[in-house]
Amino acid sequence: MMLDRRATLVVLAVCVCTGVAGTGLHAGAQARLPAAVPTQPTSVAPADEGVTLSGNDVTVTTLPEQAPAPTSDDTPTPEVLELAESTGRPVEEIAAVLEAQGAMSAVVTPLRQEEWFVDFMFTPEGTTGALLTEPGAAKLGQAAVAALDVEVVEAVLDRSQRALAVETATVAAQERLAESYLGTSYDAFQNIVTVFATPGSAAAREAATPITAAVSAAGLSSTPSVEIDTTNVGSGVRGGQYADNRGSDEWCTTGFGIWTGNRSSYLIAGHCGIPTPNFSINGNTQTSFSGRVFTEYLDRQAINAPGATWMVRISPTIEVDMEATAGHIFLNEVVCRFGQTSQDLDCGTVSAVNAPVAQSNGTFVHASVVDATVCRGGDSGGPVWITFGGTRWPKGLVSGKTFDNGRCMLVALDDQLVGTGWSLL
Repeated sequence: MMLDRRATLVVLAVCVCTGVAGTGLHAGAQARLPAAVPTQPTSVAPADEGVTLSGNDVTVTTLPEQAPAPTSDDTPTPEVLELAESTGRPVEEIAAVLEAQGAMSAVVTPLRQEEWFVDFMFTPEGTTGALLTEPGAAKLGQAAVAALDVEVVEAVLDRSQRALAVETATVAAQERLAESYLGTSYDAFQNIVTVFATPGSAAAREAATPITAAVSAAGLSSTPSVEIDTTNVGSGVRGGQYADNRGSDEWCTTGFGIWTGNRSSYLIAGHCGIPTPNFSINGNTQTSFSGRVFTEYLDRQAINAPGATWMVRISPTIEVDMEATAGHIFLNEVVCRFGQTSQDLDCGTVSAVNAPVAQSNGTFVHASVVDATVCRGGDSGGPVWITFGGTRWPKGLVSGKTFDNGRCMLVALDDQLVGTGWSLL
């Protein structure tokens, strides 16, 4: 509660202690305040005069307030404060970005199921966006986002041609780069094919020309540009509440509580615990798993956990409730995450999508890169979310970190859950 500086108060101090050992403070818990001290009836003074109330040896003298005191909803969230401190931007500006992105994300994420939808991104300033549709479908996109500050544009290539461009570039890249090849992605907004190679690859320096020639000969209506990327490549994170793999020296961070159809479980990264999983979550051994997938675009598994909760840890001492809606991660989106090794609320802007996270077994997962965040071994599987309208919305899981400076790499939650029949608690 904020008070006018001119007010004079004499009050009795009250200590309120909350929290559960080992779990931290749970949002939503409310401390019971002592009943108000009874006072004698008083007359109401004119608006331009002060009021003095006396009773039970407690005297409160106030002057009229010049403006209403802010409500609790005006209090900046931990995410807003962390971003304001790390970026040097005003709290109000950060809060406006998060609100705008949350509103857009809530509308756009379901549109990914539409046949005409291709992609979406937030613009660099963070408060507007761009929606990409299939050729000839701009009007459908405009109708879907009419209430938002979103530009709608059409893709240069249709779905079949985009797939052909990626396939052609992949075959040519594998021939030129051999073992240094890691993956291929296509930016439909800019009509650019990106081939990922391991840092320091000598073959990568000379690969762009022959790969471009191959794509040009594929008969596409417009030839994409070809880029070779050796910077946004990730290394697998040994992965998380704290999930200790008793069969090795590895651990992970649990992501979100889910219902798999017949039991409650925790969703974590699929690469955690390979090859001999025997996890202990907060000291309780769990050996039952389901739905483990560790492929190019998926990195998930469910650990059987009776009593799994919908509460999600966002710092070493705070656990909060989140919406039971699986979101997607978009370019230039501001997201936050937590990991058991880093032990920090960490927020940043998504600077790349579909960048491969190279794993120790030679495979890789396409993921999003988040600037200004640093992930460490054991953070894998940890929750990723956004804050919008006073609520936190699940977005994804930590899957890896970049080679260059350990930036976090994330997989989108809706992609991980599609086709599983699983749902968030």
